[in-house]
Amino acid sequence: MDAMAPKELQRPTAMQSVFPIKQIPREILAEIFWNSMPEIASDQMPAQMLRRAAPLLPCSVCSSWRELALAMPELWSSVGIMIRNPDMDPSAAAHIIDTWLKRSGTLPLTLNIGQLSLVYDNPRSRAKPALVKSILAAFYSHSSRWQHVALYLYDTRSLSLPQLNAPLLRSLELAGIMDKPIRFPFRSCPRLTHLSWPFRLEASKNPQVPWCQISYLSISNGMTLFSALETIRLCPQLEEFTVDSSGSRRGCKSPS
Repeated sequence: MDAMAPKELQRPTAMQSVFPIKQIPREILAEIFWNSMPEIASDQMPAQMLRRAAPLLPCSVCSSWRELALAMPELWSSVGIMIRNPDMDPSAAAHIIDTWLKRSGTLPLTLNIGQLSLVYDNPRSRAKPALVKSILAAFYSHSSRWQHVALYLYDTRSLSLPQLNAPLLRSLELAGIMDKPIRFPFRSCPRLTHLSWPFRLEASKNPQVPWCQISYLSISNGMTLFSALETIRLCPQLEEFTVDSSGSRRGCKSPS
């Protein structure tokens, strides 16, 4: 036994020489994981669920990397979903998303969802309503942590927005091919400053919107000139306003 002891003691050193990355402290490795995350930009979806990209990629390298990645809630607080497989099982999709978001702990969330049929108008690429509803239901269950949310949907047949409380929500964008108006989906969103909405939104009929602090507003359809002027009057912090008035797209920015 004594003769074998030196070899046993040498094993960690030999392992580290073969795999030098094992010598990196966990704190530095965690910083590498964080800096490998996709950048969040206005024209890109954040942290898409791709096996070849963070945060899923580190999880597939080894058990110690997976353990570290799962212990970092900030890696899981942003997710972008582009529905490429319209035949995916709805319950499986909802379970995957819910598991991902639970890993983020209590952090505020950035959520994007898009449908490939908006990019390529091919009927075969259109996701079934049940699939989109399942994904949205998983999002809704975490609405208390929504911070930045963008929903790019093909049509409203797959959309049923409940009345939610979103105390952390700062920006909301809803876009797509819409066939009928949708009521504003929040009972409370006291921190909202950026809003992009596809239908007319009367300020007087939607007191739950904190109009006094809205700085960016885009209304895509059906807003009259009178309603637009009334909205501007109620939004002293407004910096940019885009509105479709009388069938023409108009925009303005406040003077600098």
